[in-house]
Amino acid sequence: MSKEFKKDDYQLGQESKGFGDTIAKFTHTFRINKVAEAVAKIAGAAGCGCKERREFLNQLFPYKTTVRKFKVLADITPSDTNSYLDSYKKGDIIEIKRGHDLFGAVIELQKEGVIEEII
Repeated sequence: MSKEFKKDDYQLGQESKGFGDTIAKFTHTFRINKVAEAVAKIAGAAGCGCKERREFLNQLFPYKTTVRKFKVLADITPSDTNSYLDSYKKGDIIEIKRGHDLFGAVIELQKEGVIEEII
């Protein structure tokens, strides 16, 4: 039984939220996304990874200065390597925007289940 192949759901014409959407516009305009999908299918991959890459780049380089709210699910404390961080306790609600001490770590902290975004 074959795996279901996951395509990127990006649609040309939608407003860009960040750099990932700009890359998606370029790849869709020049049909590079079709090449990536074909190669991924031949390789037997579950998808080309375009959607995940687009979302990652959008979070890393958003176009609008947005404040995102997160709930802390596990204590975050400074360590020897990142002593510049503030401490956050489980249950805290924090607002993160560019320049915040956790801005660069948001994606990894979400993957690890340390924080979750409040929508």
